[in-house]
Amino acid sequence: MAIFLAINPRICREIQSICPDLRGHGGSSWVSEKYRLFDYARDIKCFLEKHIGQPCILYGHSLGAQIAIAVSSLAPTYVKALVLGDIPFYYHNMTMKDTIWYEPFTELHHVINSFHSAKEIDDYMAEQYPKMDEQRRKNRAVTLSHVDPNVVLTILEDRHIEGYDTDALLRQNCLSGFC
Repeated sequence: MAIFLAINPRICREIQSICPDLRGHGGSSWVSEKYRLFDYARDIKCFLEKHIGQPCILYGHSLGAQIAIAVSSLAPTYVKALVLGDIPFYYHNMTMKDTIWYEPFTELHHVINSFHSAKEIDDYMAEQYPKMDEQRRKNRAVTLSHVDPNVVLTILEDRHIEGYDTDALLRQNCLSGFC
């Protein structure tokens, strides 16, 4: 929520915004092998059914954008509209190893797999990135300390996209009236 407040305080004042931690992120549970896009989408679908109960606007950024597309295919009656930011279409006919993101994600996995506390991550990042703003670095270290390393490993190994076909899902969404 803090991210949205910083970007546009009016959104947070005028629109009810709910920003759940996804499994393996933040304060949510770590579940090892359940970090595929449709695993997340089923979680959000259950949340919408149990707590929202009416059509809503889903916003997703990056991984969240892919998840929002999957949610709209699983629960079209609960999705009024999609707002997608920075969706990683780079996967179209590619593996993660083929992208510019493979090395940074490999480094990210190393960091969160090797250092478990925010302090350890911050100390490592201070050595590796001495010019990074200190407050930004500390905030990033806290965030990373709450990410299950298996989340990143699942992405590195392309397992998160199992059963996910962007084109087919977008076509399905267009047939459901999202286009």
